[in-house]
Amino acid sequence: MRIKHVPAKKPTLQHRRSLLIGSAAATLVGALAALATAADDPAKCQWPPPGWTKGFPSRRWVNVVFAPTGERFKDFYVDDGVYSTDAITRFSWTCRDFRANEWKLFDPRLLDLLFVLHWKYCKDEINILSGYRTPQTNRLAENPQQFEGEQANSLHAEAKALDIHLPNVDKDAVALDLRNVLYGGLGMYPHRDFLHVDMGPVRSWVVRPPVHTSSGSGFIVNRQGNIVTNAHVAKDCVSLTITHKGREIPVKRVLAMDDHADLALLSIDQVWPIAPVLSGTDVQMGDNIVALGYPLRGVLGGPIITTGIVNAMAGMRGNLSEMQISAQVQPGNSGGPVLDEAGRVVGVVVAQLDAVRMAKATGNIPQNVNFAVTLGALHGFLKSQRVESAEATEQSTLKVRDIAAQAQQYTVAVDCWK
Repeated sequence: MRIKHVPAKKPTLQHRRSLLIGSAAATLVGALAALATAADDPAKCQWPPPGWTKGFPSRRWVNVVFAPTGERFKDFYVDDGVYSTDAITRFSWTCRDFRANEWKLFDPRLLDLLFVLHWKYCKDEINILSGYRTPQTNRLAENPQQFEGEQANSLHAEAKALDIHLPNVDKDAVALDLRNVLYGGLGMYPHRDFLHVDMGPVRSWVVRPPVHTSSGSGFIVNRQGNIVTNAHVAKDCVSLTITHKGREIPVKRVLAMDDHADLALLSIDQVWPIAPVLSGTDVQMGDNIVALGYPLRGVLGGPIITTGIVNAMAGMRGNLSEMQISAQVQPGNSGGPVLDEAGRVVGVVVAQLDAVRMAKATGNIPQNVNFAVTLGALHGFLKSQRVESAEATEQSTLKVRDIAAQAQQYTVAVDCWK
């Protein structure tokens, strides 16, 4: 197809150029109204439309509303088989980056796709949820294309992608139809009720709503709202939430993750009392400890406190960044604090020995073998991230109930969504 080059003018909502003049313009307006009527009347709407047996009509139109601003574009963009740069420019302005108030000329094939959707699904009007996005806006996109990553988002920045909404239409059926005619990318977002189409490489993907997959525990370490948990609790999560005293709060960001130490640092916008972290050396074998966390939340609720001692100053296979503890832990305890008799954090619960696997491997069922990240490993992790925790030197022995009351103020449940 040829593109008709029209002298450039700054696109504004007031700037309108007719494709034809005089009686011909009136004819086109009437034809547009007739098409709109046909699209609204299922009895008149048919696929393929009359006269399409020899290819695309030589006159083509689109009627869209850009949802973020409520602005509309309703006009012909092809006349006599020629694209109108003027019309495509005005369409591009309508579907601009409204945050930055910037625009870029759209790939006209996207308008052809919208034209097909008008007829195929009898829709007089199509909602555009997102059009051109500057690179800056792309980076701030609330819900980036999870499966296509930066490629799909970059096509918005090239004015080669649209996110569209077709009300009261089976999106799976649309997707199947588009796979047969689309010469680009197709992304389906059923939980948000829109389709992503672009003029990039031919490909397709589906983004389903994240589902809750696992739970852990964590504790707040400073006034900046930083939370320590295990790396395996936060790893590969699409989103994370924390729950504190019945309030669920989204995790703003995963600041750091150390797979070797199995520690992660999260950030939230809320601040509560913070955990006092022992400033001295590690606890020793035989020392009394307390563990607090949210094990088996779906069954037990929480928080749950258990007591025990330090059994050994090494973890599995002699891992010196872990210690073995006898305080009972269950799935969901991971990331919770291990406390000494003064209520100071001296470790982070990390794992329970898999009794079933050990029984299969050795023929024996291990009893209450649990592990925690050592205080030294925790200090090293926080130091590497330049995080200053509330270090505690108080050595007064507290009753377990008092330790539990204090720890509940800064211990949270952590939920992973994938």
